[in-house]
Amino acid sequence: MNPADLILLHTHSIMAFIMVLITGGMVLYVIRIADPTPIRNWMAVFYALQTFWQFGDMIRYSLHPSLTGSLFYQLQVSAWFAPALSGVLITFTQVCYLFLEDTFLRERRMVFWFMVLLSAGFVGFNIWNEFRHGSDEVTMQVAAFLYGLFTNIWTMLICLRKAGKLKVRNPRAARGHTYLATIIGLGFILPCLIAIISGFYTPAGYYSYFILLWLGNIAEVLVYITFAVLPANFQVKLVGFTFLSMTTLLLIVTLVFFPPLVPTDLPARLLQQDGLIKLFGIFLGATLLVWLLLPRILQASLTQPVKRLLAGVEQVNAGNLATHVPVNSSDEIGILTRNFNEMTESLKRASDRLTQYAETLEQKVAERTSELQQSLEYLRATQDQLVQREKMASLGELTAGVAHEIQNPLNFVNNLAEVSVELIGELREERGRELRDEELEETLLTGLERNLEKIVVHGKRADGIVKGMLQHSRIGSGQKAPTDLNALASEYLRLAYHGLRAKDKTFTAELLLDLDPDLGKVVVVSQDIGRVLLNLYNNALYATKEKLKRLNGSAAPEPVEAGYLPQILVSTRLETRTSAGQADGRPDNTVEIRVRDNGPGIPSDVLGKIYQPFFTTKPAGEGTGLGLSLSYDIVTKGHGGAIQVDTVPGEFSEFIIRLPVYTEENAAIMR
Repeated sequence: MNPADLILLHTHSIMAFIMVLITGGMVLYVIRIADPTPIRNWMAVFYALQTFWQFGDMIRYSLHPSLTGSLFYQLQVSAWFAPALSGVLITFTQVCYLFLEDTFLRERRMVFWFMVLLSAGFVGFNIWNEFRHGSDEVTMQVAAFLYGLFTNIWTMLICLRKAGKLKVRNPRAARGHTYLATIIGLGFILPCLIAIISGFYTPAGYYSYFILLWLGNIAEVLVYITFAVLPANFQVKLVGFTFLSMTTLLLIVTLVFFPPLVPTDLPARLLQQDGLIKLFGIFLGATLLVWLLLPRILQASLTQPVKRLLAGVEQVNAGNLATHVPVNSSDEIGILTRNFNEMTESLKRASDRLTQYAETLEQKVAERTSELQQSLEYLRATQDQLVQREKMASLGELTAGVAHEIQNPLNFVNNLAEVSVELIGELREERGRELRDEELEETLLTGLERNLEKIVVHGKRADGIVKGMLQHSRIGSGQKAPTDLNALASEYLRLAYHGLRAKDKTFTAELLLDLDPDLGKVVVVSQDIGRVLLNLYNNALYATKEKLKRLNGSAAPEPVEAGYLPQILVSTRLETRTSAGQADGRPDNTVEIRVRDNGPGIPSDVLGKIYQPFFTTKPAGEGTGLGLSLSYDIVTKGHGGAIQVDTVPGEFSEFIIRLPVYTEENAAIMR
C-alpha cells in the first residue's frame, strides 16, 4: 500500500507535533528535579499523559480520511485519545489543587476519585460512539469539549478560591500568580465554547481553538517554570523560552498559509501536503537545532563562564582571596568577570593591610592604653584638685562668716576686759585710801563680777563658733549620726550670710526660717549635709545680690530705694508615712528641706545642666561649677534622697531636698 494512502498531514497534526515537543521537554525537565514533592510528581504524570495524548492526536489527524471508521481509527480514538485526555484532565485538576499550596487536601482527594469515575464514563462513551454509533467525529469532539469545559471551569474555581486563602511567605504575589492561572483556564474554556457553538472547522472555531489553546499551553508552561515550587536553571529557561518563541512564530506562519480544513475535504488537503511536509521538516530541524545545538552554544558562551564565576564567588566566600577567574570573552559576563577579579585583588590587598595592621595592633593598643592611663591619672588628679578647690571655696565662705560672726563676741570680750581692768584699778585705788568706801568697793566688785560673767558667755559663744568651723573643715568619716537639721540649717544660713557681708558690708538680706518643731533628729552625715546647705545658701545669696545690682545699676545699691529686698526662706517639714518603718532598712518618714530665694530664677536653657560637673553661670574665677554636682551626689548617692528645683525666671528659685528618715534601729542597719 502506498504511504500516501495512509498518511495525509493536517494543520492540527503539525500543532500536535509541536505540543509533543513542548510537553515532552517538560517531562524531561520535571523528572530531573531531585526533590520529589507532590506537585512535581503530578506535573510529571500530567505532562507525560499530555505528550501521549498529543502524540495520539498527531497520528489521528495525520491519517488518510479513508481510514476514518476503520478498526485502527476506532482503537486509536477509544483506547488512546479518550484515556489520554481523561488522564490529562485528572492530573491537571490535581496540579491546580497543589499549585503553590495544598489548601484543600480533603477536597482534592475526593475530586480525584470523582474525576476517575467521570473519565471512565467519558472513555465508555467514546467506545460506544466508535463501535456502536459509527465513528461520529462531531459527537466525539463535542463530548471531549464538554468534558474539557467542565474541568477547566472547575480548575478556575479552585484557583479563585485559593487566592484568598494562601498562607505562603508572599501572599500578595502568590495571589497574583493564582489569578494568572485562572486566566489561563479561561483561555482553555473560550475555544471549547466557540467550537461547540460555531463548529470546530469554521474559521471562528479552528482559529480560536488553535490560537487560544496554544497560548494557554504556553502560558501554563511559563507559569509553572517561573512560579511553581520547581527550580529551573538559567539555561533551561533560556532554551525553553527560545523554543516557545520559535514554535509560536512557526505556528503563526502555519495558520496564515495553511488554515485548518475539514478532514474529509480531500482535494483541499492534498493541495496543502507539500507545504505541510516542508513545514514539518522545518519544525523538526528547528527543534533539533534548538534542543541540540543551542544548549551547547549556551554551555560554552554562557553557562560555563557563569559557573566559573560562581565557583570563584564560593572560593572568595570560603576565604580564598587569591581566586582568579579566567576571562574568555568581552561580553557582559567577561566584563563582570574582570570586575570580579579586580574586586578580589582589592579585597586581598585590603586583607593584607589588615593582617599587617593586626600584627602591630597589640603594640599600638598597649601604647595607646598607656597614654590613656596617663591621661586618666592626670584627669583624676585635676578632678581631685577641683573638688578640693570647691571644698576650700566653701570653707573660705564659711570662714568669712565665722570671722564675721565671731567678731561680735570678741568685741564684747575685749570691751568688757578693758572695763574690768579699769574697775580693778579703781578698786585698788579705793583700797589704798585711809577712809575706804565699802559700798563703792562692793559696787566695783559687783560690776567686775558681771563683766566676767559676760566674758564667759561671749567666750563660750566664740568657742562654739570655732568648734563648728573646725568640725566643718574636718574631713567627714561618712558615718551617719542623729543630727538636728533645724539647728544645722539655721546655723549655716547665718554663717553663709555673714560670710557674704564680710566681703560686702553694704549687702543686706531678709533671712526667714520656717522650721518644723516636730522634725527631731535625722540620721545623716552632718558635715556632708552642711556642705549641701552651704552651697545652696551661697548660690541663693549670690543670685539675689546679682539681681539687686541689675535693678539698681551700681555696685553699692540701696535696696529700699530700689523697691527690692533680697530674701532667703528656709523651711523644713516632716512627711509621715501611714505605716511604721520596717527592720529591713526602709525609711520611716521623709524630711523635706526647701531653700527659696527671690532672685532672677534659672533660665530654661540652663535648667537641664545645673547638676553637670564644672557647669557654672558665674564669671571666671568666681565658681568651679562643682557645688551643685557635689550636692547632688551627697543627697542622692550618699543619703538615698532626691534633690529637685522649682523656678520661675525673673521671680524665684527653690531647691527642694528630700531625705529618708530612719529609726535608731534602721539607722544602725544602714550604717
